[in-house]
Amino acid sequence: MIKDVDKFINTRLVIFILSSIIIAAYTMIMLFGFAGTEPSPRTTGNKGDSGYYIFYNLLKRLGYKIQVWDASSGFGRDTMLFYFHYGKNQQKDFQEIKTWVGDGNVLFLIGMDSDADPVFDNTIISGDTQSVDLSPVLAEGVDTFSFESSLYFDKESRGDILLGNNQGPVLLKNKYGNGTVYLLSDALLISNRALTDENNAIVLNNLVKKYYSDALFIREPEAFRAVHPIAPLFRGKLFIITMHLLLMGIIFMLYYGIRFGNPLRKDPLARRTLQEHLNAVGFFYQKVRALHLADHYGLKYFLYQVKSVLGIKKHVSQTDLVLLLTRNYLTGYTESEVAALLSETKDTSERNLIRLRQKRNEIIDILKTGRKKVR
Repeated sequence: MIKDVDKFINTRLVIFILSSIIIAAYTMIMLFGFAGTEPSPRTTGNKGDSGYYIFYNLLKRLGYKIQVWDASSGFGRDTMLFYFHYGKNQQKDFQEIKTWVGDGNVLFLIGMDSDADPVFDNTIISGDTQSVDLSPVLAEGVDTFSFESSLYFDKESRGDILLGNNQGPVLLKNKYGNGTVYLLSDALLISNRALTDENNAIVLNNLVKKYYSDALFIREPEAFRAVHPIAPLFRGKLFIITMHLLLMGIIFMLYYGIRFGNPLRKDPLARRTLQEHLNAVGFFYQKVRALHLADHYGLKYFLYQVKSVLGIKKHVSQTDLVLLLTRNYLTGYTESEVAALLSETKDTSERNLIRLRQKRNEIIDILKTGRKKVR
């Protein structure tokens, strides 16, 4: 009875289908029910409220030459560097950066995770959350500007105030040597949440448009880590998807990798055809890159075919054979062309040997269709 059932039901196929359904259902439950406890990273790749995805892609779409900074980028000339979330542990990096700014470049420090900025040592203070006033320099094309901040620079801070209120500046612009430094205390101004407001996006463009033709680089906190290219596949929700895809792949290979029945042994006494032998020898020559031997024995076989088709049983010199072919059979070929096909070539590249074989096969076909008796 069981054997009769097996005729209609493939047990392994049923197991594979059920396993796939269970894994797919578990993946969907985990994917849509999973809630991470770690805060979202403040990077240009993050599309959450606190990320800077809109900042990067907005400038990219407006035509700015902007890219994420890495060690291979170096510090070039006529460059603006957006440096996100400066912290005290990054103070050593700023010795080189300050020299680079002094040579005539632009630094934009976005967000301060320290008590003071690293260039002018302006103090960062926390105050009441209040609306920030916009400088007329950045007001072009802005209908209404609405942004509230609780992080400020001290009122005695150096620089031109572009954003601020009675508690202190939020955005400062100052000269450093031959370069320029912008200091933004509250990075939320350019976060995804803020830039969804069109007026805030216009303010950002007004701020950087004078540097439209310069190279713009972004250095964000995540850029300091050495991350393997496949690492994102094993983070957060992608980890669940990756592991389930690997598991389904293993099940798939186990299912389709099983042999259906015992292996069939080929008859060891079966006679191989001449073409099988030639293919085997040809593949061997190709593998060991001995293509000059392939040309040598290919020519010998071609001459054998020509003499067999024409019925030539005695020894014939190459010169006589060339004259015989060009005068009686290959009227469309010159003597030099036929002579080249009847002799070994100096160019033993695979492409040239394939071309010669095609030409020689064409000649054999011509001889077979227009065969004449040789006396």
